[in-house]
Amino acid sequence: DLHFLKYLLSIFIRRKKYFFISFILTFLLAVLYTLNQRINNPIYRGFFTLLISDPVISNNRRVTTGSAPVFDQLLNSNTRNDVPTLIEFLKSPEVLRKTAEKFKIKPKMLASRILIRVVDSDRRNFRNPPGALNVTLRYGNPKIGSAILDDLSKSYLTASLEQRQKRLTDGLQFINNESPALQKNTKAIQRKLSEFQEKYNLIDPTQDALRIKENLSKLDNDIFKLNINKGRLLTIKDKIADGNLTSVGLQVAISDNISAGNSKEGLQINDANQNILKELINLKAEYAEKITKYLPESTVVSGLRERINKLEPIVLESQLESVEAAIDLNSALIITAKEQREDLNSTFLELPKLISQYDSIKQDLLIALEKRKALVEAKENFQLEIAQGSVPWQLKKS
Repeated sequence: DLHFLKYLLSIFIRRKKYFFISFILTFLLAVLYTLNQRINNPIYRGFFTLLISDPVISNNRRVTTGSAPVFDQLLNSNTRNDVPTLIEFLKSPEVLRKTAEKFKIKPKMLASRILIRVVDSDRRNFRNPPGALNVTLRYGNPKIGSAILDDLSKSYLTASLEQRQKRLTDGLQFINNESPALQKNTKAIQRKLSEFQEKYNLIDPTQDALRIKENLSKLDNDIFKLNINKGRLLTIKDKIADGNLTSVGLQVAISDNISAGNSKEGLQINDANQNILKELINLKAEYAEKITKYLPESTVVSGLRERINKLEPIVLESQLESVEAAIDLNSALIITAKEQREDLNSTFLELPKLISQYDSIKQDLLIALEKRKALVEAKENFQLEIAQGSVPWQLKKS
């Protein structure tokens, strides 16, 4: 190997003049060819940047919308296509045909001279779709190439508008198709709620439960008071029957019963019996006064004593009847209150199930109404966007 290298070196040294001349000629030919291509066949290279999403609009929509995600996605003007699909669309014959026909070239050849790439800043952002694309055109004639590039940028903006209008029109059609079904569903839920309220004779079972709870508490309190009054009446009855309750004590017991607020459901004294009782009390008071002035055998004292002895049994018997009637009435009121409490308790125990059914129907109705409201708002927004006809993409620079 060393001998072979020495042999090649010796040949190069002996013929270095010819090697040097060959290198110079090759270099000159390359320079001349480059100058000739530059003068006679220049290559035009131009570019522009397409802003395919507006971050300000995107953020505003993300903040101000959200009640109907499906409708928001249809309305969103920012492209969500993947980059390869979008690039293929921009280089497709459908988009390039008008420009190609205008400059009398084939769409495929025009597509081969176009290079579309994501801008460097977007290429480093992996979380969000690209917001801008660089479009580069290489063409032999600078003048024609510049005109093609200008026309191509307009074609892309026109294509973006057409695609946006088509997407908005399709979205509006989708909303119009969904509207009857949504209206029908809302009416069905409203009818279901109305039938539920009519069937169980209620408006809001939650409020009914609160009212029943209050009534149960009131009934328990009434039953407690009735039982206390019944005990008082039984005590009065026992004292009357045993003869241990004087006329004055009987009047005090009656007064206590009335002042306690129990006259309607307890002891009631008619006017005739009340007058006899007062007369008996007055006679006893007069007797007590006369006995201090006259002898017990005197006509005045004997007459008063005789009248007292006749009236007292009558008064006690009539009051005993009144007390027994009051006890019967009180017992009847207690039975009625307990029956009412039992009925309310039975109704109250059924309410949790009804509340669950009611809340479910009510929630379905609220969701349906929200969807209907969102659909109306989305339809108005779609119509406004279509009427405005704004271009979704922007030509950033060229």
